[in-house]
Amino acid sequence: MDDSDIELISVFGTNLHKRIRGEAKNNRWYGFYMPKMTETTVNKKRKVFFEKIIDKEKPDIIHIWGTEFVHDLEMLTAAEASGIRTVVSIQGLISEYAKHYTDYLSQEDIDRCTFHDFLRRDNITGQQKRFYLRGIHEIETIKKAKHVIGRTEWDRSIVESINPLAEYHYCEEILRNEFYDGLRWNYDLCRPHSIFLPESYYPIKGMHIALQILNKLKGKYPDVHLYTTGRDARCRTIGDKIRQNTYGSCIERMIYRYGLEQNITYMGTLNAAQMKDQYLKANVCLQSSVMENSPNSLAEAMITGVPVVASDVGGTRSVLGQYAQYMTYSINEPDTATDMIDEIFSMKNKEMIEGTEERINRKMKQHDPDMICDQYKGCYRSIIDK
Repeated sequence: MDDSDIELISVFGTNLHKRIRGEAKNNRWYGFYMPKMTETTVNKKRKVFFEKIIDKEKPDIIHIWGTEFVHDLEMLTAAEASGIRTVVSIQGLISEYAKHYTDYLSQEDIDRCTFHDFLRRDNITGQQKRFYLRGIHEIETIKKAKHVIGRTEWDRSIVESINPLAEYHYCEEILRNEFYDGLRWNYDLCRPHSIFLPESYYPIKGMHIALQILNKLKGKYPDVHLYTTGRDARCRTIGDKIRQNTYGSCIERMIYRYGLEQNITYMGTLNAAQMKDQYLKANVCLQSSVMENSPNSLAEAMITGVPVVASDVGGTRSVLGQYAQYMTYSINEPDTATDMIDEIFSMKNKEMIEGTEERINRKMKQHDPDMICDQYKGCYRSIIDK
């Protein structure tokens, strides 16, 4: 496989009610309508569409990114029928996430249902059920796969437990361009006593745990402030109330119960440059997720140099590497996270404050785009040559 002769054909889901295709130089693409991100049943027409693309393009190898959507299984099945070699990348493992979807939520919150979710027939319990249903297809995908790409010890152990015959290939992830520009976190330029939580929109991300941590910190630091992405959970209009989902309602009640109205800012959807700006401004980046595999947000935080406090779940230790020992806390011990953030706020955590440059350099090497491209090309060659 000569690099100059590589042709890339991309197939992806869109919200357009029609199929699309296009090409430029050695790249061609096909888009298919994906009615719901939460589909739980196989779409036979889409599988036939995939078979037609495979028959037309005759690729040497098909790389399927992710296992959490039913179309991943459809493409793998179509490729299998055509005798085309495949490799499947592990992103999140939804079959595992399903088991933890309601962790550390009260039964009252789990059973609750807002007007919005009543109309959609979709509360926290319903969302967890769909994760389980999608997980069935994910497990079938992994069982069918002969080659799997992953990047954490945790995802490797899950793959081996489902399909011990699959060959596991380690490949890293390239981060967004903005995180390679050289700008680095500096304590003197950050917002003192501020915390950045990159994601908070559904229970897996653990906003309900972050609020417990924030509440404890407020006792010592009245000005402590949590910044996060997404839509504000607090309802300010009747329209907000109508649109509020059940988890948002749970978070809103916690905010008012703890008196945190002035200590939280929701920033909506942020692009890569805006995300990097938040990492640079934060005193601490917090991961309060109840389950993760290899969140790019954590890698992005580390590559900027902001101090990190992360829940020790899933593949988090693999992302943090040798620094996990003083960056992680047990998810069922939020008080430990509170203490760790307190040490950073008060400048007592020397490893976190003084080891910034070394951490950044190690992470930059780990996510070097050229090296990662070589990893993937090497993986493809080894599979094609077998």
